[in-house]
Amino acid sequence: MNKIRVAICDDLEFLCQNLKNHFKYQEDIEFVGYCTSAKDCPKLVKDSCPDVLLLDIQMEKETAGIDIISELLEQSPKLKIIIMSSYAYNEYIFSALIDGATDYITKDCSVEQIIQKIHDAYRNQTQLLPEISKKFTDMSRNLNESHQSLIYMLSMLITLSKTEFEILKLLCAGESNDTIAKKRFTEVSTVRSICSNILKKFGASNMRNLVNSINNLHVFDHFKNLDK
Repeated sequence: MNKIRVAICDDLEFLCQNLKNHFKYQEDIEFVGYCTSAKDCPKLVKDSCPDVLLLDIQMEKETAGIDIISELLEQSPKLKIIIMSSYAYNEYIFSALIDGATDYITKDCSVEQIIQKIHDAYRNQTQLLPEISKKFTDMSRNLNESHQSLIYMLSMLITLSKTEFEILKLLCAGESNDTIAKKRFTEVSTVRSICSNILKKFGASNMRNLVNSINNLHVFDHFKNLDK
């Protein structure tokens, strides 16, 4: 019978030792090693060739585990990575799954649950909890909506005249109509008229909402080179 080769990377050495002791009683699991830092993990994987790696998210820094997922999978494409987190819905779990992690577990789950996760990952039978699956779907949808909104904003910006573009950029930087008028040596009424034209082009009801939408999407970050 082929045993599932399992390794661990976690900065809590007692956790690694504890799991190691439990795994030795499993007939179909072979514990092949552990390390306590993300920087040592690639070598661990290279030397021990695990089928499944239990990888902590937070070690030297908050995203230490996530930061090495791509490197590990490039090195060992068939490796199954199960992320370990102290929190059930840590914001980094989504990033880890996107980067290629197979599944995740919380550190307070039972050894039996961990072993089941290892079996599921090895057999390609992983199923995310409904709550996480829904969160994953919702975040993906939000990312897609943000992408579409950004495309819309950029397409609207290119319809603006140079003056309209510059005034909108100043508004997004927090400048008031009065300040803009002084900077451009013009009347406040002229600035307001230009703002009205901008709103019509965007189909927006008021400038505050438009500015908030543009800033939330970091739209003007795509035009930084124009200032150089």
